[in-house]
Amino acid sequence: MSNLAVRLLLLVSLLAQGLPAIAGGSSTLCQAPCPASGAWELSVGLGLGISTNPREGGSDIPLLVRPRLSYYGERVFLDNYEAGIMLWESGSQQVNLFVLPSLEQLYFRRWHKASAGLSLDPSFIKDVEVSDPNDKAAPLRHRHTSALGGFEYNASLDEWAGGVEFNWQVLEELSGYHAGPEMRLAISSDFLSYWRASLGANFQSRAYIDYYFGVAASEATPAIPQYTPPSGGWSTLLRLEYLKPVSQHFAIKGSAAVKIFSPELAASPLLEESSVYSLFIGGVYYF
Repeated sequence: MSNLAVRLLLLVSLLAQGLPAIAGGSSTLCQAPCPASGAWELSVGLGLGISTNPREGGSDIPLLVRPRLSYYGERVFLDNYEAGIMLWESGSQQVNLFVLPSLEQLYFRRWHKASAGLSLDPSFIKDVEVSDPNDKAAPLRHRHTSALGGFEYNASLDEWAGGVEFNWQVLEELSGYHAGPEMRLAISSDFLSYWRASLGANFQSRAYIDYYFGVAASEATPAIPQYTPPSGGWSTLLRLEYLKPVSQHFAIKGSAAVKIFSPELAASPLLEESSVYSLFIGGVYYF
């Protein structure tokens, strides 16, 4: 994949969801408001938001524009950077085969806050890791965008208070960079008409954590010692969302999320924080 394509993919991925959203696994059961079956939907969220960067010396990432492009057909779906095929459906349950990119490499890229969310110029995301010789991460190797693919199971229990959705994803790394599997669990529920709460857990294998957050002998310095995670680990996610339609084309939206890293990931010398926080307040326009 070309550098231009990778940059655009990363930009859309990050702005659309916010970094902490990757921890719990987002269900491909369409969440309201949903497009009609077989119809495309484009929406753009505008507001003020930020996602913290847990990297040592990393700058926080602004979230000002949040585009979403989705399509839900009878068997095929596309939701921003996730695409898949429904293999089985029975009532409120379904099994899907889908693909999506990893997002951890976003922590290792420079962000230009002055233009964040105001331009789709691919230079918004730099391929160069860090060139400052005084930066602790200067010798780091490039962390690539990896492709993930696998199966997911969705179940919706409308008879429970507010309706409860369960999502389970089992993923494998397809691009050959680290071959580390991943598993995601999430449960979410709507309440008080406009609110949704989600709780998730994400298991990343030792190979997965080592590729993005390990420190090889060739990268180690007195400031950043060599590090290999002893095993895989579970990270957790808590997310709260508010969405209130105002008209046919506009809704007020807010979201807050926290991702708490597994001990194996948090022990990486590349990180100075063991959690990531994100906040977004604004509106969404539906075309």
